[in-house]
Amino acid sequence: MTRIPLAVPLAAVGWALLAACADPAGTDADRDAILSLYEAQREAHFQGDARLFLSAVDTGYLAIGGGAVRYRARDEAIRQVDGYFQRVEIEELRDVTPPRVTLSPDGRFAWLIGEVEVRGSRHDSAGSEPMAFRSAWLDVYEKDSSGWHLRARANTQDP
Repeated sequence: MTRIPLAVPLAAVGWALLAACADPAGTDADRDAILSLYEAQREAHFQGDARLFLSAVDTGYLAIGGGAVRYRARDEAIRQVDGYFQRVEIEELRDVTPPRVTLSPDGRFAWLIGEVEVRGSRHDSAGSEPMAFRSAWLDVYEKDSSGWHLRARANTQDP
């Protein structure tokens, strides 16, 4: 009978544990893709570009806030965000904490948690006034063959 030194099975178990704990292939690329969508949303605030802000939306998403859950079709959401961007000018959008991205174990879903402070001005027929608020949100994304798509957004805002 051949004896196997104890170090060999222990090394094999160690490698198996490391492999099990390691992120699946593509995880860094997926995190980078989600963060790129976040950066596009940030840039959209300064450009006033509703289509860029909603570039991760294919057909629509669930919007959760203000005590309600609503489905927002893409075209409707673009009109609403465009109206908002026409009424505001964003001067500063600062991360309170860096955005945090978590991927599901199967790599099909991801969520991003963000928290920002915003400064700018709000315009209407009476003129303009300064605005400042803090916002936190959770975005849920799903990955398919064409990439990552926003499926739900829950947010809160503090004046």
